[in-house]
Amino acid sequence: MPYTIVERDGRYCVYRKGEDGGPEGETLGCHDTQEEAQDQIAAIEASEAAERDVPGEAEKAASPEPPSEPEPTSASSAGPPQVTVTLPNATVQVREGRVLSAKNRQLIAEAVKQSKEAILALQRLLEETEPEEREEIVRSLQTVRAVGEDEDTVTVAGYGLVWGGKDLYKTYFTPQTDLWLDKLGTRHVVLYDHGFDHALRKEVVGESAEEKPNKVGLWVAAQLYKHNEYLAGLQELMKQGALGWSSGAVGHLAEI
Repeated sequence: MPYTIVERDGRYCVYRKGEDGGPEGETLGCHDTQEEAQDQIAAIEASEAAERDVPGEAEKAASPEPPSEPEPTSASSAGPPQVTVTLPNATVQVREGRVLSAKNRQLIAEAVKQSKEAILALQRLLEETEPEEREEIVRSLQTVRAVGEDEDTVTVAGYGLVWGGKDLYKTYFTPQTDLWLDKLGTRHVVLYDHGFDHALRKEVVGESAEEKPNKVGLWVAAQLYKHNEYLAGLQELMKQGALGWSSGAVGHLAEI
């Protein structure tokens, strides 16, 4: 079934397209941008195309709302086929035959909305810059710098993660990413180069003082020990903008 987008009160609403080419029936969802509305249409059309490939599912998909939620099935039993709808910025899994229900329309709309919010903060920083300057902005955000000191420690800080960015393993991070801060705590030891450096090796050079998510990413502050003989070298690297945070478990540190 064809769909159309109508602008109402500054928002872009998706409707089924009538025979006269205009909107028909109630809106299937409204969005802040036309791109989000187009994403919803793409999701619905992709799901409808998948339904046509599954015998006996067309009648079920036509029902505006199923009479009840399907019962969970065990891993060994055969359940309803799953359809993965890939949007430009989000992936939504919906049960076959329920893609047109109000619940799943909302699910698709919410997934699209979250995918936009995931990079909104970073976009605000980049939208005024030329393309060649953007990489420098992200690199600057993730650079670790000294921000203070006391008798025993030097406090350093910088963004460990930037929302909308990705790490060396091509994993993206968004405000919705569960970083397990409530499970792992926010104080951890600080190593240099994951403990691979031939001189420092596994020597602890400090400990994290704060790991706090905000609108830009995950802000990480730590205290480096002044008594460490390599502190001067680390401070020189910070002056050059050559230090950044990296997280993760490192199995090579374990000894038996």
